[in-house]
Amino acid sequence: MKKKLLKLKIKQIFLKYKLSNKHAEICSNYLIKAELAEAKGHGISRLKNVL
Repeated sequence: MKKKLLKLKIKQIFLKYKLSNKHAEICSNYLIKAELAEAKGHGISRLKNVL
């Protein structure tokens, strides 16, 4: 459940910055996958660059 909520929040951030729904979905999926693979430099930490 936490993963779904996190994905939704990340997707909302991308949508806020005018990404299409499709691209927001793709990007949020890959940020979560990178985080789960412990590729910290390619995961959620990348969001701070746009906030």
